[in-house]
Amino acid sequence: MVIQLWRESCYMEVIKLRAYFMNRYAYWLLASMVISTILIFIIFDNISREDRFMFSSFLMGAEAYLGFFLNRFEPEIIVLKDNEFDISYLNFNSFAKANATYNKNEVEVVNKGDKLLLSYENRIIGKVREKATSAENWTLLEKYFI
Repeated sequence: MVIQLWRESCYMEVIKLRAYFMNRYAYWLLASMVISTILIFIIFDNISREDRFMFSSFLMGAEAYLGFFLNRFEPEIIVLKDNEFDISYLNFNSFAKANATYNKNEVEVVNKGDKLLLSYENRIIGKVREKATSAENWTLLEKYFI
């Protein structure tokens, strides 16, 4: 979805990205939770059922927390302007990054085929995945950043 706005003679394009990584990770998370719970109940049959439930619940929580950690650089909305761009992030937990505005010329962009890695002052500020947006928006992002 690309929305073009004219504001004070400044051309802007708003690109909304899907939560591709979290959707993909959710399937792996569910599968790993089921497998780890089954393995815990099979392998640790000498400890009580309550302890096995507690241990498997801890693993489920740790796996979910890991997913939020890995998702911390996924943008939700990117607003492209002439010389700067705004990023608002998808994550809403303890790893969430604040919305930020960056100068286009100060950001280093690495194209890894299906992913654009945006970094500012040698720190990653965003990972834009091709599958998180339409082909039209991906082409627009590549032209803007590269």
